[in-house]
Amino acid sequence: MVSLAAASTLLLGVQVIGGLAGASASLSAGKASQRAYQLQAKQAALNTRLDVLRTRTELLNHKRQGIAILEKTASDIATLNARAAAGAINPFSGSILNTAELIRGRGVRDFDVTVQNRRMLELEAQLLETGGALQQQEYELAGRNARHQGYVNALNAGLDVASAVGRYSLSRGGGNKDG
Repeated sequence: MVSLAAASTLLLGVQVIGGLAGASASLSAGKASQRAYQLQAKQAALNTRLDVLRTRTELLNHKRQGIAILEKTASDIATLNARAAAGAINPFSGSILNTAELIRGRGVRDFDVTVQNRRMLELEAQLLETGGALQQQEYELAGRNARHQGYVNALNAGLDVASAVGRYSLSRGGGNKDG
């Protein structure tokens, strides 16, 4: 038969081992959470870069469209002038001039639309970069907080062990006998 003192000592040993294991698990969990958040931060950064590259590709496409519009406008006006001149008509007056002005006006309007689209895409790229950087910082902060929480939990487990040892010591008469 096991004595009460031996059972108390055994129980204390189990509490100490359990508390130390809990502290170790808390530290490991905090570090693992931090690593997971760090991976999420890296993924957020990669996603942001990808989104910005897509936006910049769209931006280049709008630039090409703008150039194509200007080239077509110039070509249409040149064709109009050449046909007028071939027919012995002054290409710089009358209805020919009015038609050229209409073509030029349409070309400028369409080009302005591509310029506005490019400006919006440039702003979108800046917002994506800023938002992605903020998201990355949030994940990094969450990771640091998770690691710190692991430390706090481990400290609490250690304090629980110390409390159990103190209670055991007091119950065994290890307290101050001077009183």
